[in-house]
Amino acid sequence: MATDHLTNDGVWGTGANWQPGGSVPAGAATCMIGPALTVNVTDVAGDAETNDLGVVHVHRGYKASFGTTGAPIQLGSALVQLNSSGPCFLEASLNSSAAMDINNIIVALARSDVVCEIGSKTGDAGEIDMIRLFRGDVLLKANLNYAAATEVHVGHITNPASDVNLTLATNAEAMPVLHQTAGFCHSSTEITLVHLDHARLHQDTAKIVTAYIGAGGYLRYDYIAIDADNTIFHVYAGGTLDFTGTEYYKTVDEVHVYPGGKFLYDPRTTAFATGLYDYSKSVAA
Repeated sequence: MATDHLTNDGVWGTGANWQPGGSVPAGAATCMIGPALTVNVTDVAGDAETNDLGVVHVHRGYKASFGTTGAPIQLGSALVQLNSSGPCFLEASLNSSAAMDINNIIVALARSDVVCEIGSKTGDAGEIDMIRLFRGDVLLKANLNYAAATEVHVGHITNPASDVNLTLATNAEAMPVLHQTAGFCHSSTEITLVHLDHARLHQDTAKIVTAYIGAGGYLRYDYIAIDADNTIFHVYAGGTLDFTGTEYYKTVDEVHVYPGGKFLYDPRTTAFATGLYDYSKSVAA
C-alpha cells in the first residue's frame, strides 16, 4: 500500500491534501507527515479518527506542530512513530469501535527538548497498548486510557541520562507496567509494577504497588504510603530506594535490600507492616 503524504495547508480532513491518493487516509493506510510540510497539522472535523489506520509517521524533518495541546490529533492506528523536530500532541480515540485503539507508540524525537503529549480522547477514550520512549520531553496525560497489560518502556538513543524527560500526570487509573532503563521520570500516577535500572524515578503523589530497583536505578518515593497500599520494594546491587525526600510518615508492607543495594530512610518516620529484610546484613563475612 502506498504511503499518503500530508501536504498544502496541513488540514487532515481535506482529501486533496493527501498525495498521491487524493483522499483522506482510510483503512490500514500508511500516513506520512514529512519535511516538505511547513505548517501545523490540524484536524478540526475529527477526520483522523474515522478509520483505524496502519502507520502514522511524523518525520524527523517535520518542524511544525502535529496538533496542539488544546486540539490534539485524535486517531486509532496500529503504529504511531514520532520522530519530528516539532512538538507532537495526540490522543487515542475509540470512536465507537474497539478497533480504534493505538497498539504501539514509538517516541524518538529529533531532540530531547521536543515536547510530546499523549492521552486518550475524553468521552471516547481509546486504549494504548504499548508506549516506547527513546527521546523527548514527554507528558502522559491524565486522561490516558491504559489497556489491562499496557507497558511503558523508557530507553535512550544517545544520552541515557537526559534523552527522555517523562512526566506522568495524576491519573484516574493505574499504569500497569513501567520499564525504565534510562532517563528521568516524575510520576503522580499510580503504577502497579516498576522495573528500574540505570534511571531515575521520582514517585510523588501516588503509590507504587511493586518495584524492582536494579543497578543504577534510583527511586525517590515521596508518596505518603499507608499499610493498605500493600507496597513491596526490592533493591538490588547498585540500586537506591530513597524515603528521605520528605518528612512524611510512611507505612509500607515490605522492603527487601539485597547485597549492594541501598535503602535511605528515617526509622522515626517509616514503619513496615510485614518487615524490612536487609539480606546484606545476614551474609556472613
